[in-house]
Order: sequence, then C-alpha cells, then structure tokens
Amino acid sequence: MNLLPAALTAVMLSACSPGLDLYTPPDAREYIRLCARDKEGLGCQAILPVLRTVEGEVTVLLPNGDDRPELAAALARKGVSVENFLASAEAGTFARAHIFAAPKLQTGQMRTLDGRLHDVNCRAPTSSEREFCDVDGRIGGFNVLDNADGPTRGSVYLMTGLLPF
Repeated sequence: MNLLPAALTAVMLSACSPGLDLYTPPDAREYIRLCARDKEGLGCQAILPVLRTVEGEVTVLLPNGDDRPELAAALARKGVSVENFLASAEAGTFARAHIFAAPKLQTGQMRTLDGRLHDVNCRAPTSSEREFCDVDGRIGGFNVLDNADGPTRGSVYLMTGLLPF
C-alpha cells in the first residue's frame, strides 16, 4: 500500500484554516464560528461571543488577510496587548464596531452594534465581478458568502482593513 498520497494530503490540509479553506458555509454565524477555531482568527474569536447575544441576520466585517499588525497598532493606542485582547473589554468593543444587524451591506447609512453610523457605498456587480462595498470610504471588500452554495443567512465581508473601535 502506498502511503504517499495520504501523507501529502495530510500535509496540504494542515496548512488550511479549520473548515474555511475547503468550505464556505452559507451562514454568517457559522462562518465566524469556524474562523474562531483558527488560532490566528483573533477578530472572529472576539466577535463570536457578541454574535451569541444578537438575534436575526447579521453582517460582519473582517479584514481580508492577517489582521494582527493593524489590530496590534489599534490596541497599542489603547494600552492593550494582542496577547491580552480577548480577555479585555476591547474585544467586545471591536466586535460591536464590526457587526451590523442587517442581512447585507447596502448603499446608504447603516449603524453598527456600537451605535456608530457609517456611510456604505455598494457597486453593483458586473458580469465578471462581484458586488464591492466600501464603508466610510476607508475600507472596502466583498461578501465571502456569495461563494457559498445555496441560500445565505447574513453576510461576511472580507475588507481591506478595520473600522475604528
């Protein structure tokens, strides 16, 4: 029996996020739950407990890629280290600043759970592009759940950065 294919598969899968590299769930809450399982998913780990207190569909903004440098800089300005982030009040503050109680972003003014009003501008997709939304003209991105199979519940936008919190 040749174990090489199994060994190669195991090595390739070890580089994946737990669940999200191979599957995009159609539910925003499930996406955040899977993302929070990744030790690098600090934003998701902070957002998950807040999501448990919110009813209905939600839209979550996450940075696309490594959020640690930008998150570390924002936390340093508040006197909190990345290592202490999840145990601090800043975790909840961060989460509420990145969640909308709405099924998706839409052009106009929308309010995050922290009570801040944001100007959202979404550009309709073309035949070769997905819908792109920007928030306050400072960060922009796509709804990753647009890639999910079947009907979606809520949205998760992978953005070019973080909102102030």
